Amino acid sequence: MSTLADVKALLVPGVVADVTNHYITRPDHPCFGTRRRTILAANSASFTLSNEGGPQPSRIPWPKAADASIDGAGRVHLAGHPKPGDPFLTLVLVAK
Repeated sequence: MSTLADVKALLVPGVVADVTNHYITRPDHPCFGTRRRTILAANSASFTLSNEGGPQPSRIPWPKAADASIDGAGRVHLAGHPKPGDPFLTLVLVAK
């Protein structure tokens, strides 16, 4: 079983991931679907993703511990936006 600490240990600056946004459903939105993003910064409160094709980097608050997990294939699942338990982001790590 993974913990939020395990997730935070994976999502550090320089990591590249294919990020799927499950919250944005408008195809014309710059964060719609799956995009390759780089983690630019991380601290105890949030992490920041590059936003190629978008207006600026995206700051993502860390979810509650129950809403963060790593599955058996190594994919990171973040939930809790906008409501607890709602799927939010899936990150497939590409490079460190």
